[in-house]
Order: sequence, then C-alpha cells, then structure tokens
Amino acid sequence: MTQHPDIALAVSNLCVSFKTAHGWADVVRGIDLQIRRGETLALVGESGSGKSMTALALMGLQPSSARSSGRITVGSRSVTGLNERQWNKLRGKHIGMIFQNPMSSLNPVLTIGEQLAETINRHQRIPRTEANRIAIALLDRMKLPEAALQLGRFPHELSGGMRQRVMIAIAIANRPDVLIADEPTTALDASVQKDILDLLDEIRKENGTAIMLITHDLSLVAHRADRVAVMYAGSLVEEQPADDLIRAARHPYAKALIGARPLRRPRLGPRPRLTDIPGQVPSPADVASNGCSFAPRCAVAVGLCTQQRPNLHRFGPDQAASCHLVSDNPAVPAETAA
Repeated sequence: MTQHPDIALAVSNLCVSFKTAHGWADVVRGIDLQIRRGETLALVGESGSGKSMTALALMGLQPSSARSSGRITVGSRSVTGLNERQWNKLRGKHIGMIFQNPMSSLNPVLTIGEQLAETINRHQRIPRTEANRIAIALLDRMKLPEAALQLGRFPHELSGGMRQRVMIAIAIANRPDVLIADEPTTALDASVQKDILDLLDEIRKENGTAIMLITHDLSLVAHRADRVAVMYAGSLVEEQPADDLIRAARHPYAKALIGARPLRRPRLGPRPRLTDIPGQVPSPADVASNGCSFAPRCAVAVGLCTQQRPNLHRFGPDQAASCHLVSDNPAVPAETAA
C-alpha cells in the first residue's frame, strides 16, 4: 500500500500464528489496513474473529509464543521487528491502547497517581510535581470528580466507569498519534458508555488522533465511526465507509451481522425480528486451508465457496470485500448474493 502523509497507521499483510499439536494455527491472516489522522476506523466481528489479537500485534504486545509477520507503520516509521526497548519508546508516545478490562490492565498495587506519573515520565522528563499537575488535568478532562483526590486511590476503590476513564487518561497522557480502543465500553451502563465515546471523539477532533475502535456493536459503529473493517476467522472480509456498510453491505457475513443487530421498536407495529447467524466462528485450528471460512454458515454459499479461498478485492480506496459472489458494482450485487 502507498503511504500517504495523512496516514497515521498502515498495516500490510499482518499475520499472527500459534503453534498447536497439529502445526501452526493462524489467528490473524494477512490483514491490510490504513487509518488516517483524525479518523475513526471500527474493527468489528464476533468474538473469536481476531480483533483483539490484531490490536495486540499493532502494539507489539502479542504473546511471546506467537509468530508474527507483515509490516506495520506508525506515521512514517516502520515498527516491524522492533525489540522491547524500542517498543517501550514508541508505546504511549506514538501509539496507545485502551484495554478491554481496566481492572486487569491497571496495576492493583500502585495508586492512580503513580500509574499516571509513570506513564508521563516515560516520555517527558519533568519533575514529579509537574507530572502530578498534568495527571490532575487529565483526570479533570476525564470528568472524574475531585480529580486531585483520585491520585491517591487504588484501582479497586473506583467504579468500572471511573477505572475506564483512568485507562483513557493513561492512554492519551502523551498525546499519541494512534489510539486503539478495544471494546472500551464493555460492561458499562448506557450513560457512561456515551460519556466514554464522547471523550474519545473529543480527543480525535482536538489532537487529530487516529482511532481504531474495536467492537461487536454495529449500532455504535453507525454513529461513531467513519469507516468499518469487518473481520471473520482472522481475515478481513469487508471494508466500507460506515454509512455505506449499514445501508448496503457486500459480504454475506457483514449482511448477517447487520441483520442480527437489535433495532428500536417502531412507533407502529411490532419490533423487527432479529436474524441469527447459525453456527459459530471456527477456532484457528479448524479453519480450512481451502475455501471461504464463512461458507459453512453462509446462506448463499455455492460450490466454489468451499473449494477456493476468495481474495480481498478492492473497489476503491475505502471499499473492499472478500467474496466470490460480490459484484464490482455495489448497485448491482451478484444475483446469487442478492
């Protein structure tokens, strides 16, 4: 892929594999992605699709037992093959991450203030008093009540929503160019979810931060993302501007995800019925080497789908799909896929 000055993160042919009793199993299979500065890209798919492992690989945090390959560029810098010392200089300053579970990601034996100061001092050589001032300002920005008092508290003394705000404060403390948010609102109530997502949107607009929002919630995607990349069984199967995906998804899996999302009850008539997707995402060890990995669950699969793996075909800079039955023209879908 050609690197453009506005591209904050570029990923080319990213693969992550684990060794099993039957050989190497691919968890992430040849992912190609780009995110522009100031853009939100949503990475969606069911649990087990490879979203979180993709995020960990982008941060250089994949397990030591994993084998990875491909090219990752943050800004103009290639981060492929960095050692841990080099990654530590990069993480937090150029690329940051909000983890799915703040209770397991925050250090339980350090206060909030100590964890924030450690993050700030890793990239900014400033006195502790100045680091504390920045930490308080960050917690104020995250709308934590009595921000200065929170510095002396431990993670277990905070609510789930407050811990998530602290995680965001740590992730943005050094104003990274790229922010990966892995299910940042899981297990939070609706009002707190909105506050967290509003904060991320403010950060994106103010700093030009590129955000990768990992989620399974397509209703959230419709209102919060500029573009959407859909993953299934470790592979990218569709990429579209968010409005286009919701209105006219190409890939049968993306269509099925949209059909399975809960909708509000209309003013008149019954609530629309949800459609389920039969079966489940295959484990990495069970993905067939030939054929489309979604074919066993696909309502429109034909013989070719079980015999030959489809390539990811790009229709434009922001449009791609990996399906034998998808037409080049989105207004004229293939007859068998309609």
